[in-house]
Amino acid sequence: MDLGSGIIKFYGSCPGGLMKKLLRENLDQVRKIKSLQTTYAKDALYGCLYACGGDLGIANNFIGAIDSLDELSINNYEKDVSILWPVIYRHAESLKSLKLHSTPEYYDFITVTPAIARRVVAGFPQLTHLTVDISAREAERLFEEATGSSDRGQLRESTTIDELVKMDHLKEIQLAINLDDRSSVFAGENKYDVMGSNSFPNVNVKNTLALARAIFNKFRQSSVQSSLEKVGIRFSRHCFSDRFQYDIVMTTVQVIRDGPDFKTEGDGEWDWNPERVSMGLWDQIVQADSEITRRAD
Repeated sequence: MDLGSGIIKFYGSCPGGLMKKLLRENLDQVRKIKSLQTTYAKDALYGCLYACGGDLGIANNFIGAIDSLDELSINNYEKDVSILWPVIYRHAESLKSLKLHSTPEYYDFITVTPAIARRVVAGFPQLTHLTVDISAREAERLFEEATGSSDRGQLRESTTIDELVKMDHLKEIQLAINLDDRSSVFAGENKYDVMGSNSFPNVNVKNTLALARAIFNKFRQSSVQSSLEKVGIRFSRHCFSDRFQYDIVMTTVQVIRDGPDFKTEGDGEWDWNPERVSMGLWDQIVQADSEITRRAD
């Protein structure tokens, strides 16, 4: 980790001890960070082995100590992030990229609700890249509307996408959608054999690209001034890896504006979650925690 680069990535960790050490010993450099990626978790669990030791205030203080972030990416494990939003809003005028979504290893909740989306629309004037969750059900409804398979006369509640399409300055939106094991319009049923192995049926690329195009069109219909150039959809699914360890697989499809038409990317095949803590970062985290323990003694 090169603090002087202004780019900090904690990957699958929310290292409270290391954050404290950096604030204590390198505050001037922390203040100059421009890009931060971290997990947001109070307690350690599989997928986030190093967390904030029960105190999310450590992560909040670290983010809040930075003068003006350009990019902020948070993989969230906490159902209640109300104490996080005021810290994020400190960077509302400078943020160009915001990635805030729940990590579905254990939980199935949406970090950015329609109500929060309305605040994002109103409060981040420089934002050009955004990553948020939407529920599988919301994605299915959008697909049904796009393909004419829904009841168009039926009233429905406002969705996250209904709010986000008002951001005509967005250039790229990435949506994180967690699929359960059941069959859906996006993927077949995920089955397990007696040894616990997963069947991993590929994502239906045709339907997922249709969803991405539908979202693209909603932005265009909302504003002729829309700057949107790319819609990406990252599907995830729970699974078990070696020795029945709980894990997650992901696959991404993208629709990219290409003049009056679209380019598409995505093969529908699943890959293991690539975000892991490097050994170098791991050593720094362990060392910082050891120093805190010695200070406490």
